[in-house]
Amino acid sequence: MAFRLRWSRQSPRTAVAIRCIGHTPEVDQLADDLRHAFPDAPILYISDQRSRARKWPAGRDVLPITRKKLDDLGLFHARENVGWKCGDYCYYVALEREWEYLWLVEPDVAFVNGASDILVKADTSTADLIGTRIGQRNPSWPWAERLAKASDFAEIRAVFFPLTRVSRRLAVSLLEARRVISARLAADDTLRVPNDESVVATVALESGASTLDLKAEHPEVFDLWTWGVKFWRPDVEAQGRPLIAHPVYSREEFVER
Repeated sequence: MAFRLRWSRQSPRTAVAIRCIGHTPEVDQLADDLRHAFPDAPILYISDQRSRARKWPAGRDVLPITRKKLDDLGLFHARENVGWKCGDYCYYVALEREWEYLWLVEPDVAFVNGASDILVKADTSTADLIGTRIGQRNPSWPWAERLAKASDFAEIRAVFFPLTRVSRRLAVSLLEARRVISARLAADDTLRVPNDESVVATVALESGASTLDLKAEHPEVFDLWTWGVKFWRPDVEAQGRPLIAHPVYSREEFVER
């Protein structure tokens, strides 16, 4: 399956994608937040439907991830939970649509008290990769060994994955790299699947792609930006200042898990 490398000027410069499984209140809340920031950008719903088809309201641009689609793309999915580990697969499915830059956001990201304005400013950048915590990790980071064994990269990097933006050029390069990795995984069942954070940052930085780290630029806005503690959205909003937070839930029962 081949994709257009260059963006057509008749198409939107920026598209926004939500990484999700099905239609939930959290997905709708995030779509509203992103529509505020990008009122003219198409919103794509990249829905993991490997296990079963999902119902969506009419009028949504839903791009399903199915086993057949991953096979057509040449992407490995035979073992381990690639839906969790390989969020970058969403980029490659989104290549079906026209865009020059794609924001990919997870539904447990919240933009409160005007924080989405930071995305508007960042979107004027021509950086190939925008994200947070871009760069090296501690040598004991477990995902580094996975990618090192499944590729020829000498130095493994990372980017925190709940919020990223990639250029179309980088997305195509990432797809090519994932196909090489996928072939190796298929040929050797002792290899483990590398995750999105390691693959995206390593390919970007090894290829000389330009980057922009939003957390380094706006540290105060990412005070509640982690992968462990869960935050309840009303508590985040009550801070009374712009915050981009993760992981955030709107229903209390999720916080209790």
